[in-house]
Amino acid sequence: MTFQGEPLLHKELLILSALGHEAGLKTILFNECVGFLKADLARPLVRAGINAIRLSGDGASQETYGQTGWGGSLPQFYENASSAARIVRERRPGRFS
Repeated sequence: MTFQGEPLLHKELLILSALGHEAGLKTILFNECVGFLKADLARPLVRAGINAIRLSGDGASQETYGQTGWGGSLPQFYENASSAARIVRERRPGRFS
């Protein structure tokens, strides 16, 4: 859906996702700032027809992860990533197991 930048900051992301899905496009969300991908956003994205969510972390320890531009929390990254995966599995059982 995007080339560079953070797609979760786009105001019309849900509408664009739904339009792409309705048009038969494979919609993939590449996400770097998983801190923004909370369950209240992941659930509507999956309902809108996102085919895949690819997550990227900025470090493997809190020390390196916390040095990113937005100063994220590695435990929050894991929590949000796990929540998004659970929501996808609930919505599309057997597909992403």
